[in-house]
Amino acid sequence: AQSGTGSTNVQSGSVTTTGARSVGIVAAGNGVVVASTGNVTTGGANAIGIYAGGRGTISVTSAHVATAGTSARGIVVADAAGNVSVTSGTVATTGRVATGIDAFSANGNVSITSTSATTTGDFA
Repeated sequence: AQSGTGSTNVQSGSVTTTGARSVGIVAAGNGVVVASTGNVTTGGANAIGIYAGGRGTISVTSAHVATAGTSARGIVVADAAGNVSVTSGTVATTGRVATGIDAFSANGNVSITSTSATTTGDFA
């Protein structure tokens, strides 16, 4: 889901994707809210469980995210102008150079709260 000038709100249950560069949930806009109450599972090189990006406040809440593959990432949040908040239950990534949670803001605060984040693999 993406909005060029407005906000984006994504609510989901379980999502499963497979294949290189696959993404379970994508949300972008000027103010983003992602709420996932189910399992988000991806498999493949450079796969991402949840991606949220844009400008303004970005909030991601997830129950369980699992990715497998080289450079796979569980949750990625990138914000150019606002605050970022990530609240997660469990995040588990497997693969060379895998990342559990990656959150960035160029001009705001970043807050991450996670029950468990586990990465497995070389350089993970």
